[in-house]
Amino acid sequence: MAADATLTKVKTDLRISHNSLDDDIRDQIDACLGDLKICGIQEPSETDTTILCAIKLWCRAAYTDDTGDSKAYRDAYEAMKGTLMMATGYGGEPDV
Repeated sequence: MAADATLTKVKTDLRISHNSLDDDIRDQIDACLGDLKICGIQEPSETDTTILCAIKLWCRAAYTDDTGDSKAYRDAYEAMKGTLMMATGYGGEPDV
């Protein structure tokens, strides 16, 4: 389950100040972390600023009302995920 600090940071990024969506936002954070794991990101940590950036992009895509913005955020997330998959320390092979 998403850490409270991550939830707070994501809510701030989304400009959400109420608590009525907290459970749904936590689910989105967990879904993003799960997606990163499925793609080979080794133990994505919410405390890693790069992973947090990916989580924010995922959540922006989910919570915007503009379909064009949603696609742009999803594309940015997918690009970041692709980079992480190849990066040493995230998903890429260590330097030999």
